[in-house]
Amino acid sequence: MYKYVDFIGAEAIIGQNTLKFSSPSSFNDPFEFHDGLVEYDISKKYFKEIIKRNTNDNTRIKRQLAIFEKEKEDFVVNLIDQFQSLKRETKICCFSFTNSNILMWSHYSLCHSGLCIQFDQKVLSDTFNKNSLISNVKYARNLNP
Repeated sequence: MYKYVDFIGAEAIIGQNTLKFSSPSSFNDPFEFHDGLVEYDISKKYFKEIIKRNTNDNTRIKRQLAIFEKEKEDFVVNLIDQFQSLKRETKICCFSFTNSNILMWSHYSLCHSGLCIQFDQKVLSDTFNKNSLISNVKYARNLNP
């Protein structure tokens, strides 16, 4: 994994042994973490699949589905609130799987004058706590209105 940085960022990483984690609200792409990327209108079928991942007890599944149908509006409001909270609390450090992306060099390494530092993904995973996540970005072609 690679991190494109300017010289100040490189000095922080190499000299001070630190990584910068940023809030999604500070990203240069206004569509990252956009509300339109989240589908809040969950179907009964999908909700049942989620429940089945956690239990095989048919009585519990039926009870949970009944609650979902009765309180679906509140459930959706709760999902929206959780997403908004996640946006506020999440901090992200971005990496790339390539060290030769011209756009990344342009944006993140001070117009091609910085550095691209290689990291071992396993070392990163082992370094951070269990609440941390290393994951690929999932890009969407369209935003829901």
